[in-house]
Amino acid sequence: INGQAIHEDRNIIINEGEIIRFVFVNETMMHHPMHLHGHFFRVLNEFGERSPLKHTVDVPPHGTRVIEFYANEPGQWMLHCHNLYHMKTGMARVIKYKSYQLSPENSKYDLQDPHRHAH
Repeated sequence: INGQAIHEDRNIIINEGEIIRFVFVNETMMHHPMHLHGHFFRVLNEFGERSPLKHTVDVPPHGTRVIEFYANEPGQWMLHCHNLYHMKTGMARVIKYKSYQLSPENSKYDLQDPHRHAH
């Protein structure tokens, strides 16, 4: 994502109450089913306000998909390719609300996240 694996650039910081838009541009010859935990998003297309709500969208080879969601679920959530070998090699990010703070107990586990290291 953005030319870097998750261990190189882990977080995308967002603000609660905003409408967040991501543009997925696939420059490869493989499909990338992108999945966002904790939110449903709208896949923006020619149907406008009737664009579908999803939690996973396929980004086809040499294709582009635009999604948007309302940031109303404070926390930190994984965004990743659902091809597990892509996720395993770093095609993921943590969507983290700016105001969210991990508890001390969860901070301990967060440091053990295997995505913090190159695979």
